[in-house]
Amino acid sequence: MLYSLISQRDSKVNVLVAEDSKKIAVAAKRDSTAMKTISILTLVYLPGTFIAAVFSAGIFDFNAGTDGSRVGASRLWWVYFVATGCLTLITVTIWLFYIRWRTAKNKKEEEDLENAA
Repeated sequence: MLYSLISQRDSKVNVLVAEDSKKIAVAAKRDSTAMKTISILTLVYLPGTFIAAVFSAGIFDFNAGTDGSRVGASRLWWVYFVATGCLTLITVTIWLFYIRWRTAKNKKEEEDLENAA
């Protein structure tokens, strides 16, 4: 009789632990989603920021006019947009390949765990 009561109590505790674990898993997934969003935004904007820093030395001339009211631009200003677009495309493509590779690896690891059990 005592063993039965102890088992019931343990079962209730296990259910509570499982519910708490589920809540933690849901919160972790939500945080993971937020971090992925931040990473994607970084992947999109970082190449443009890098290229802007590289080309900031001479693309625009803010003292082009004699009275300072005119802004001049180099004839090669379009290079910024081409370089930024290409670098962003390359970065996002590498990221997509990494995500596909990582997903395939995770599936294989899950299958290996299921087969081992």
